[in-house]
Amino acid sequence: MLAAIAIAIFGFFPQASMISWAGPTVCILIGLVSAGVATAGWIRDISPFSHLPSLPGGTVSAGPLIALLAIAVVVGFAGLVGLRRRDLPA
Repeated sequence: MLAAIAIAIFGFFPQASMISWAGPTVCILIGLVSAGVATAGWIRDISPFSHLPSLPGGTVSAGPLIALLAIAVVVGFAGLVGLRRRDLPA
């Protein structure tokens, strides 16, 4: 998911490609802060890691995994389309 977002940012806004580091940074901060402090559910839901099952011992359901994969494929494909539109030498 984070790689797809980075591809989309680089494909459509190459000058702002450093912003793609904000995704992993936000996910790490949410993971660290929400472990020690009671945070709202919508804040934890920003991170894609909160939608994955915690293993071992957790139950695995295919719904969140398929949804994250589908979103990552769509965003990554859009980023590749944006990259294709740029004037890059072959």
